[in-house]
Amino acid sequence: MKILYEKFADAMMRMEALVCIAGMLGDSGSVSEPLEELLREDAITLKRCFPDMPEWLEKALEDGKFAAEAFNEWAVACGKLGFALKVATPVINRTERGGRSYSWDHYDTTWVYGDTLDEAVLRGLAWVAERRMAERRKWLLSWKTGLLITLL
Repeated sequence: MKILYEKFADAMMRMEALVCIAGMLGDSGSVSEPLEELLREDAITLKRCFPDMPEWLEKALEDGKFAAEAFNEWAVACGKLGFALKVATPVINRTERGGRSYSWDHYDTTWVYGDTLDEAVLRGLAWVAERRMAERRKWLLSWKTGLLITLL
């Protein structure tokens, strides 16, 4: 557990929620509140978690027709009984001198899925790395633009 904590700390990532899908599916076609929260996410997040989710199920969820029973059947049939993890990371702000600052007052979150808990954690860490690369690109582009304006 200490190694996992260190990986989260090094990546500036925290776990907001953990859903064991196999344990959250209801017998009556209902789902638990945490899983319902995931299924009410936007299409991009759902595709990140379940890239092979059928279009009809994705559409039903997008249209606000919460299809708990259909999701239950699909998850069981496809073996999507692993772990969904909601992760968060602070937004990094770059300073003019190349430093950086961040606060947990302003952060981004997303859901990731893995067949195992380790796989879900690795996908969460990969998402944070993607966010950091996007922040670096944005900062570098603004720095280059500022430098070009200064030279002109």
